[in-house]
Amino acid sequence: MELSNYEFFPPKLGNIKDSDFEEYWKNNSILNELRNKDILNGNCGTFYYRYFFGGCRDRAYGFIRNYLELDPGCLKNYNNM
Repeated sequence: MELSNYEFFPPKLGNIKDSDFEEYWKNNSILNELRNKDILNGNCGTFYYRYFFGGCRDRAYGFIRNYLELDPGCLKNYNNM
């Protein structure tokens, strides 16, 4: 993949101006998925330290088009790519 085609996390979270911030933070489905480290795929989801590291969700989306997939930049995932 060429870096010129790389997008930084383009999924739309919504418009924060249209809602109460606390409700938005608690109820947005993408934000809830990003906080839930137990639903990550591959080594990222089974890694003992996933609650501290969890991989780069932006890099996963940029290369695999799924922010819940494994982080291709993580050395632990090197053999799985």
